[in-house]
Amino acid sequence: MNNYIFTRKIKIYLSFAFMVSLSLPSYAQSPGDVSSNLYMWLRADEQVVLGSGSQVQRWNNVDGNTTRFALQSTASQRPILVNSQINGNKVLRFDGIDDFMRMDVAASPLSGDCTVFMVVTPRSDSDVGYYLSTHLNGDDRLKFGHKLTGELTYDNTVPVMWSEDNHDRKVMVAFQMEQDFYVDGYRNAELAAPWTHNLQNSGANQASLGQEYDGSSNTSNHWKGDVAEVIIFNRFLTPAEMDQVHSYLNIRYGINIPVVNHIHFNYAGYPENIAGIGRDIDQNLNQTDSKSEEVGAVVHMNVPSNLDENEYLVWGNDGAATTVISTELPGTASQRITREWRVSEVGNVGTVSVSFDLGELGMSGPFNVSDFGLMIDSDDGDFSNAMIHTAGASISGNILTFNQVSLNDGDWFTLATELQAAACIGINLKVFLEGPFNSSTNQMSTGLNDRGMLPGKTPISALGTPTPAGQPYNMAPWNYFGTEGAGWTDANYNADVVDWILVSFRTGTHVNTEVAQTAALLKKDGSVEFVDPCVLDGSITGPFYIMVEHRNHAGILTNAPVSVVGNTLTYDFGVNNTISAGQKLVGSRYCMYTGDADQASDSGGYDINGLDKAVWDTKNGLFYQYSPADFSMNGDIDGNDKSLWSANNGIASVISK
Repeated sequence: MNNYIFTRKIKIYLSFAFMVSLSLPSYAQSPGDVSSNLYMWLRADEQVVLGSGSQVQRWNNVDGNTTRFALQSTASQRPILVNSQINGNKVLRFDGIDDFMRMDVAASPLSGDCTVFMVVTPRSDSDVGYYLSTHLNGDDRLKFGHKLTGELTYDNTVPVMWSEDNHDRKVMVAFQMEQDFYVDGYRNAELAAPWTHNLQNSGANQASLGQEYDGSSNTSNHWKGDVAEVIIFNRFLTPAEMDQVHSYLNIRYGINIPVVNHIHFNYAGYPENIAGIGRDIDQNLNQTDSKSEEVGAVVHMNVPSNLDENEYLVWGNDGAATTVISTELPGTASQRITREWRVSEVGNVGTVSVSFDLGELGMSGPFNVSDFGLMIDSDDGDFSNAMIHTAGASISGNILTFNQVSLNDGDWFTLATELQAAACIGINLKVFLEGPFNSSTNQMSTGLNDRGMLPGKTPISALGTPTPAGQPYNMAPWNYFGTEGAGWTDANYNADVVDWILVSFRTGTHVNTEVAQTAALLKKDGSVEFVDPCVLDGSITGPFYIMVEHRNHAGILTNAPVSVVGNTLTYDFGVNNTISAGQKLVGSRYCMYTGDADQASDSGGYDINGLDKAVWDTKNGLFYQYSPADFSMNGDIDGNDKSLWSANNGIASVISK
């Protein structure tokens, strides 16, 4: 036979966890939603045919295509299926002695333009081992594995591509023939020599997992380690497509990739231990339990209460030390760890359980669960006004867990390690104002915020009248003189703030049972952000009637006391009506009635009547105003506001004020 050779360019992505890719047809499901030219997709939790016990006899394509598979007919040479190995996912385990699987059907795609991803973990061995190899009649072979010292290699005749000892480590590696390679997603991390040297292929007809073909089609250098996933495309992927597959593999296996390449997490200051939960039927992905597989991972999340299709919750940390500090703390905490995490959320996954490995943080028991709190900040990353979540806190061994934690896109969190004796009660409220509410989105508009009309902000128009800083309820009839918002400017407001509201807590329905009151920020999704981190200091444990007031909406009071559960008070006015006149159902949400401009004249409750229209009459035609006559809350006072008043004229409630 003529021994001619022609070189093929190949891109190869390996993930330790490792990755490999090829492709021909398109499947209904595809990794990273990249389906074009997906040739083979093997996952250890899919289409695994077992022989005796846990021995893997056949590994079929994810879609059940029985023409694309890996096979081992000899029982003694089969890898075994092992549960819960990489971020809770299954693997095939090769013994490094004689285990391997033939997948000759993949030899041809591997000989041409291809992209390959594999997820593997090498184990310590007394020999070089290869997890992927091809062969044809003595011509040059494709081989990928690791040396006995744990260095990643693509051919034992060239320098290693990654010089670290990777035994028992999950690493992501990617390759672009003749150009770049990636380790953990980072480009050209340790390029010792052009890695294309001797990587020539002349059209192999044999391919295998777990061993090397030699020049005579004999097998040797069996690989000792795990394989969780094999992905093969028979074309080169674009950079954007590579990011999609890398992001899918990060969510599934908890293997770090650079923030810049992650399609679900974009907080550059938090690049360490990135992991996430997510669901996407098109990617055959349903990862509801996750912890980073990288060294130093501390946080584990699971039990999402409302994880739906195409929703993700991803977190990473800033890489700071895990030492204890006494700065940026609300009044109820004395110490916290230095390291901080940030959250990215796509959709709304609901609440989750958040666990910390106290041993990994360098702490040793015995532990007192009452010392710890989960600190969550949603505005600027300064934990001085953080909410402290202690609901459902428990400790088992070194693992500290908080249940029913609500985390939103952009939130920061860290761990308080020393709480004061009386832990503040966490407050999770939702409420909607009719004026700015949009029933098609179930959110409120932020017109006053957008136009710079909130207290302390600078109007975007020279026609606007600036509103003095500070919460707006320091006058009759509210006469609340709290300092919330004092000295605030544009920089203090997040873009999703709608307006200030006044929230009170009572042990009964009468005003003389009031135990706490505060001004708070209302966000467009109905959530309430409390500027005071300790409105309820724990000295009274409830239950509480909750009252909400607004400058030009009729006030509301819960129709029953709300119990504190897990040291957190939770109530959604949007799905619960209230006493007396109650609220107005707009679409699927209950909203506070708009049109109550003259609340000083309301007696024995809240009334919407001609006195409120009189306020509108005096202001009609003014623009860029923070005015009680602006019932739609867009900054302009016009006929639309009159229409809102007219629809509610005659509404009256009896609430003790």
